[in-house]
Amino acid sequence: MPFKKFGLCDELVQGILATGYTAPTEIQAEAIPLGLAGKDMICCAQTGTGKTAAFVLPILNRIVISGKKTRKNKKVRSLIITPTRELAIQINDSVRGYGRFIKMRSIAIYGGSPMDKQIRALKNGVDVVAATPGRLLDHIQRGTINLSSVEVLVLDEADRMLDMGFIKDIRKIIEQISPNRQTMLFSATMSKGVTALTQNILRSPKMIQIGTQHNPIDLITQHIFPVTKDQKLELLLCMLKRQQMYSVLVFSRTKRGADRICRKLRQHDVKAEAIHSDRTQRQRLRSLEGFKSGKYKVMVATDIAARGINVTGISHV
Repeated sequence: MPFKKFGLCDELVQGILATGYTAPTEIQAEAIPLGLAGKDMICCAQTGTGKTAAFVLPILNRIVISGKKTRKNKKVRSLIITPTRELAIQINDSVRGYGRFIKMRSIAIYGGSPMDKQIRALKNGVDVVAATPGRLLDHIQRGTINLSSVEVLVLDEADRMLDMGFIKDIRKIIEQISPNRQTMLFSATMSKGVTALTQNILRSPKMIQIGTQHNPIDLITQHIFPVTKDQKLELLLCMLKRQQMYSVLVFSRTKRGADRICRKLRQHDVKAEAIHSDRTQRQRLRSLEGFKSGKYKVMVATDIAARGINVTGISHV
């Protein structure tokens, strides 16, 4: 079924086609009609199923339909909360990509980016905000963002936000938003914590389940190699050379350890990059793009930095 049949506006369909998409995924086919109808929903689906467009397209369509009557209002109209800066940037890129023919403004708000630049953009007025909980709460406390006019709230990767300890921040943020809103929650799993959260913030939500709920670990073949600390790098190098490992994510407990592993791999002609919080956002994005494109065989990351990395085709971790 083509996107046009959802009843999306012409400008939005143009934007979708310009990004290269012609037909919706399963989650989009189920979620977009509900989103357009203003229904609250809970969508349980794995990463990579196309869920971003499932909530971005209804948001953009709402902006077009409301038209100029709300353009003079500089308050935020749609808020998307997501766990990491990488995801906030990806979502904002999707908003701008699909909405390239629509008169609207969007911004990604996250830590590690200049606060004054974000404040200026908010003062000028934005329709859509994709934000991480910590930086968004900072803006709320400073009084630099007004969420009283938010019409649509999206919680993306809800299970991961709870795992990362953002539940209190999320509840504080939701207190700033009118209860007369549309709320869409997306999660890979429906844990007890996620279920408890949905009971308080959604109104008669529709449930969408894409695929069978499972623990991702069930799809991974695991091997354990007992080895002393001083032999770990030697074993890693041996495995990289002898096995068919073409896209490898290596975790390090510390930032210094990540840099040390990366240097050692490079010394042995392994194309590797490190990603951690000491690197600038631009450096992190450049490294991530290089890893996605296959420029780097190995990405060495700290646990915190790796959250939000969405790369298809990883062969080994």
